[in-house]
Amino acid sequence: GRPEVVANSANQPVWRAKNYAFHREVMQQGGSFGALNLGFPGQYYDAETNLYYNWHRYYDPSTGRYTQADPIGLAGGVNTYGYAVSRPTAFVDPNGLQVIDPITGVEVGRFIVDSRGNTIVEPVGGKTIPYPPFKLDSPDTHTCYANGSNAYRLNPQGHANNPQPHGHAHLPGTGPARRGQGVSLNVRGQVVPPNSPGAHIPLRSTLGAYGAIGVFQMIFHEYVNSRVCAADPCACGPCA
Repeated sequence: GRPEVVANSANQPVWRAKNYAFHREVMQQGGSFGALNLGFPGQYYDAETNLYYNWHRYYDPSTGRYTQADPIGLAGGVNTYGYAVSRPTAFVDPNGLQVIDPITGVEVGRFIVDSRGNTIVEPVGGKTIPYPPFKLDSPDTHTCYANGSNAYRLNPQGHANNPQPHGHAHLPGTGPARRGQGVSLNVRGQVVPPNSPGAHIPLRSTLGAYGAIGVFQMIFHEYVNSRVCAADPCACGPCA
């Protein structure tokens, strides 16, 4: 989600960087434009310290970690100095506190990974169950919000009206099961009809070359990039 090139009105690059997983190298800088100090979402570069200000903490790009422990303690994860659970291309930590799921917009409690490497989010205070709950050997997995409503539904074998492996994402609803389920979301976090193609997020049917990174993480990376581009088109290509 970090900008790499900024261009002027003549489509000439005025700033350029090479992004790595946890840091970046500025390749071109200067002229009338000056410097671009935006880092990961919520971060702003402090040239005096060579650190990124991240609201509640400072982030050190040379180590890929925060310089202070998480102010909320273990609620943000057991690694209190880590950034976005060491997955900066998949998740964001805009406040330097709790990792945020960019699709539902809720705080991440933990990550649930199936045997095929597909990963979904369990919200803070929520739980994970097989579905239906009484069928413990079911291939389907649901993560739930604190009130029991579905957050993510993982259907690695599909189902009767859609045999392709897929998942679903939802905003908080009123309670458990389908009757209490919240509205459906697509990979950009937009509300969509529950039976629409956008509500069916594709998954892998077997463990592939990406290992346990999971299709959802790759989708999150695309989503974060799309949000940055929508907010600042100059961060993603030539300015109009």
